[in-house]
Amino acid sequence: MRKITAFELKDCDGCLGSDNARATIAFLRELPHLRQLFMELTDLPLVDCIVTSLVFSPTKDDNIAPQLRALAMRKLPTLFDGGSLVTVVASRRGINTRSTSKEYRSCSCLEEVQLGRPLSVSDSALASQWESLCNNGLKVTYE
Repeated sequence: MRKITAFELKDCDGCLGSDNARATIAFLRELPHLRQLFMELTDLPLVDCIVTSLVFSPTKDDNIAPQLRALAMRKLPTLFDGGSLVTVVASRRGINTRSTSKEYRSCSCLEEVQLGRPLSVSDSALASQWESLCNNGLKVTYE
């Protein structure tokens, strides 16, 4: 059986909205081998829901994409506050990758983030954390 390791979530016609958040998150949850996620979404509530759902917790049995190593968000909604993305990245950096308790409880280290523009973070503590992540090995590129 083939395993999906890369997936592009793109809304070309403006038909993906926040009413699709649960179904989209449920679908992503079914991709435990996902290593690269590319998102081009314009609906702010949908982006917020998906990004928040990517926070990794070693105590959860249903983490989304525990093997995620690269996240691309080339098109960010205008009012997107990057604080939630900082939380996601921080939760997926420095994880003990040798943990093998369960497929969904072990996590690969998120290594790369691709953004369409520099991240805007309104919370000063999260902005400082973002700077620290960038200075300590997180590869961030802008396209």
